[in-house]
Amino acid sequence: MKKYIAGAITGAILAACSPSPGSIYEKGREAMLARDYDTAIELLSQIGSDTTVHNDLRCKALSDIYECYAAKNDSAAAMESLKQAALAGHREARRAYMDFLETNPLPAERYIGFYESMNRIAPHYGLYAARLAKGYLFVKQPAAPAMAAQYLTAFVNKSGSTNGSPDMPEKMMAAYMLAKGLGGYAYSPEGAVRLAEGCRSHFSRNSHDDTMQELEQHTIDADALVILGNLELASTFDPDNVRRALAYYKGARAYGHTMTCDAATLDAAVAIIESYLMEREKVNVNSWWPEPGDWKRYTNDSGFGYIGHTAGNGPSGTGYGVWNNGRAFVGTWKGHNEHKGILVDNGTLCIK
Repeated sequence: MKKYIAGAITGAILAACSPSPGSIYEKGREAMLARDYDTAIELLSQIGSDTTVHNDLRCKALSDIYECYAAKNDSAAAMESLKQAALAGHREARRAYMDFLETNPLPAERYIGFYESMNRIAPHYGLYAARLAKGYLFVKQPAAPAMAAQYLTAFVNKSGSTNGSPDMPEKMMAAYMLAKGLGGYAYSPEGAVRLAEGCRSHFSRNSHDDTMQELEQHTIDADALVILGNLELASTFDPDNVRRALAYYKGARAYGHTMTCDAATLDAAVAIIESYLMEREKVNVNSWWPEPGDWKRYTNDSGFGYIGHTAGNGPSGTGYGVWNNGRAFVGTWKGHNEHKGILVDNGTLCIK
């Protein structure tokens, strides 16, 4: 009994003498400010690895460890610490690590692994599901559309109907799959366009600057912007929608977008659309009378519509033509056929 009491007293004394997590953290911060990064990492790691510590303090410690490794130019250890801070719930760390993954998506296992972890933490937050779909569609080689569909169908089912109120990234990744019939999604360019139309209200009152601000706040996904822009070009004669598509491209390009469309293709697309809009502004094709020179708007029984320069009875020169199957061409026409410009086919953009 005496030994038990003595042991309890000794344990209590030791506990009383043990430094608190808060004091360890403060010593770590002092070492960090003194640029003694090795000591700081050693102290802060005690907090960062202790899951019993209050999570706010643990998040701060993990974020500070990242700063220490960054100061030591140890980028691998720095990014691992940033990831751990993000997974622990540090908001700024999460945003920074997601930015890092979007511009450095490879290896695919790192990209997909992080978003799988975040999706387990917040399965109802669709951005993580959309990023997982993007990883399986555009990062992983070979692509695994069935896995992408597994995450998207909680928000947009395989017929294209929405479940709940999904945001743009989930809708656009599902639209991409609808446009191509991937992962068990129905092949439906029309359904893909309907999903795009459901996203227009998000931008209907936004200027280009607003779009960029939202990009910086991480509320819009760069790949979703490109997919939405492609589907907009394939679905509308409204010059304002074309202008918005141009803003999406510019926003995605400025954001450092590299996955669904390379920078050179985006830049070329921007130049072609700007050229078309400059020509478009010279005339008023909506006027019924008089007809504005050789610019006309017309449709035919085969499901083709056109607006732009004409010669004889068909497209010739700058113009925009769209088919009712989700295919569109913007640029210069020759002999009534596409010549040089942007071809959008089933949600995919290419430069001719």
